[in-house]
Amino acid sequence: MSNNKTCKSADTVLENFISSLDVETSHHRVEDQKIKCGFGQLGVCCKLCSNGPCRITPNSPKGICGANADTIVARNLLRAVAAGSGCYIHIVETTARNVKSIGETGGEIKGLNALNTLAEQFGITESDPHKKAVLVADEVLKDLYKPKFEKMEIINKIGYEPRLKYWNKLNIMPGGAKSEVFDAIVKTSTNLNSDPVDMLLNCLKLGISTGVYGLTLTNLLNDIVLGEPAIRAAKVGFKVVDKDYINLMITGHQQSVISHLEEELIKPEVVKKAEEVGAKGFKLVGCTCVGQDLQLRGKHYDDVFSGHAGNNFTSEALIATGGIDAIVSEFNCTLPGIEPIADKFMVKMICLDEVAKKANADYFEYSFEDREKISD
Repeated sequence: MSNNKTCKSADTVLENFISSLDVETSHHRVEDQKIKCGFGQLGVCCKLCSNGPCRITPNSPKGICGANADTIVARNLLRAVAAGSGCYIHIVETTARNVKSIGETGGEIKGLNALNTLAEQFGITESDPHKKAVLVADEVLKDLYKPKFEKMEIINKIGYEPRLKYWNKLNIMPGGAKSEVFDAIVKTSTNLNSDPVDMLLNCLKLGISTGVYGLTLTNLLNDIVLGEPAIRAAKVGFKVVDKDYINLMITGHQQSVISHLEEELIKPEVVKKAEEVGAKGFKLVGCTCVGQDLQLRGKHYDDVFSGHAGNNFTSEALIATGGIDAIVSEFNCTLPGIEPIADKFMVKMICLDEVAKKANADYFEYSFEDREKISD
């Protein structure tokens, strides 16, 4: 029996398809969650200590500890920013480690120009590309692991020059990225920082380390591992799913984690396994951030990447088409809502990073050293 009570979408074809499904998706839950908590929307609810939750109102302008609305809102915001920053710093750390492992093992460097550009910006003069990759990765990791009181160095080499002046003036140049996340959590704990301006400036500091390292450097390091992007025409949406292939839906943001799998799936002996069960081979179906990134680099993966099917809020509907045979997730944007749908359609879920472990997924801890065994 279909459940046609869904939210409106600019994509009316998708909206109509979701309305016809007999499974629950995020599009259905939007309707069920329309009534929001007013305190939560304003950020004036604090549940940090056992005396809470405290809710700020005109008649109760302070929490039990004495924190006012400004302190509570800033504290909640900084905690949320720290959590988001931690996610992206985790990604760049994983990517840098994979770049280093490729260098140490003499693996394929698909983005030599990207490697050379980064090395030049970092002041690295090594000519051997694999040694160069190790040195570039070490520079990134060294900055990530600095204590808070030691400022990161790469930011001065790749940051936008006019901004650097103002960041220094505001004293928001970040120390080690992982330490900054740690200290932000400490700062926002019970009965510690109560200065909203200081906490908002701390949000800006985390934004700098997240933007320069977690986003910019992650993309540049992925260029080294996966190949540099190229502008080209490419299909998007559910039509990228080819029923003649065994389709693996990929979700996450750590593209370098699945780089070995991409190569394995097009080997003749692997394709033969698919042919033995009546398929033409294997295809990776992009979903969420990793799909968008591979779409940029699609020219390097024409034989295995079918295209970007959609974002995290269309992933449930994608599984419900019946065209997905397995799900490989390695980071965020993997909705909990896909779990019951995967069970219903008997779609196997595999997770490669415990931070994104789904309740019904098989977990294989990823390491570069064990990549062949994991891909098998």
